[in-house]
Amino acid sequence: RRNKLARAARMMKRLRNIDPNAVMVKSQVDRVRRRLMLPTDPLVLAASASDTLEIKPQRLFRTELIIVPSDIASNFIITDIKIGQASQLVGAGSIPAMAFSEASVNAFLHLDSANVGNTMTMDVTNLDAANPQTFRALLLGTATVR
Repeated sequence: RRNKLARAARMMKRLRNIDPNAVMVKSQVDRVRRRLMLPTDPLVLAASASDTLEIKPQRLFRTELIIVPSDIASNFIITDIKIGQASQLVGAGSIPAMAFSEASVNAFLHLDSANVGNTMTMDVTNLDAANPQTFRALLLGTATVR
């Protein structure tokens, strides 16, 4: 950061030799990207029921990993993941939530970025025909913090 400021100061000095009233306009905003977590609210599903989990990020966020706790993952399938209106699946079908357990290997994703105000949705089905179950997940990804 100091190098950028020093470079800008040298450039301004050169420009002011040409025009004493010169100013520098920086058209690009510095953005800092960090790996952050986006928790979901618990979603209670009746036996054999399906529902949609809504996730509303408060920063620009791109999901790179979904984690479903392994103690509940065997009870669920995920039938769709959407960012806004765009499905993140390339075909019809369902994904066992076990594919996203903390013990999964190579479960990394590169989903579309969700802007502030976009709603991310995850359609989930409870496979337990006798009992209601609570679905929880954690999304890890890259967020813009400035």
